[in-house]
Amino acid sequence: MNTTTKPAPKAIPMTPCKSSQVESYGFDAESRTLALKFRSGGEYHYFEVSHETFEQLKTCESVGKFLGSEIRGKFRFVRLDSGGLGQVIERERTA
Repeated sequence: MNTTTKPAPKAIPMTPCKSSQVESYGFDAESRTLALKFRSGGEYHYFEVSHETFEQLKTCESVGKFLGSEIRGKFRFVRLDSGGLGQVIERERTA
């Protein structure tokens, strides 16, 4: 894993979430980017996510279970800094 700092991706409006793991989520349809902010403070942007997948996330019974089965390991992503600077601190990884 390379750790580096580079300019932040586009800001995505976030919606609060009822989950023990995920604080909020958002989706940018133009870039097909799913943003997830975790209660632990980390924010991740997942790329090439379909609108259908985002809709399923919004209506699922358990966001944590959905994340584990439908998101993690299936999409490229970056982790943003948790200090509010909006910089990418972890390079893209592929699933």
